[in-house]
Amino acid sequence: MLLNLVAYEMCFPCSNSSQSPLTDKDPWITSYVNLLDFLIDNEQDVKDLRASDILRNCLSSDDDVAKMINDIGSCCFAPSRDTYACAKKKIQKHYRRKCAIWMTQMCDAYFSSPWTILALLAATLMLVFTGIQALKKE
Repeated sequence: MLLNLVAYEMCFPCSNSSQSPLTDKDPWITSYVNLLDFLIDNEQDVKDLRASDILRNCLSSDDDVAKMINDIGSCCFAPSRDTYACAKKKIQKHYRRKCAIWMTQMCDAYFSSPWTILALLAATLMLVFTGIQALKKE
């Protein structure tokens, strides 16, 4: 269906003026396919998008979806005007933030289980109570 929509969209000329605002003649579907190809590389990407309710899978597996999107993305050429360029830039900017990467790695490594969170809270309370006890002795 996506390939048919892209082909249908190619039948109509799109506005090539870079100064004009987005119109109905802009390549929305081709840009959307390129955005999906930009976001999805493997099965895990499809799982993440499904978990966030961004993508629905009507095929047999997530791997099939990833292969289909990558195949369609390789068949479609980049439109003259990418309507999702701003979204792509924001995604890349967020992805390159060092603080977000470190926080994600820390959460995955140390807080993957409720027991580790409880252990952190217990250790924090122990340190706070030790500090209070040390201040009272002075």
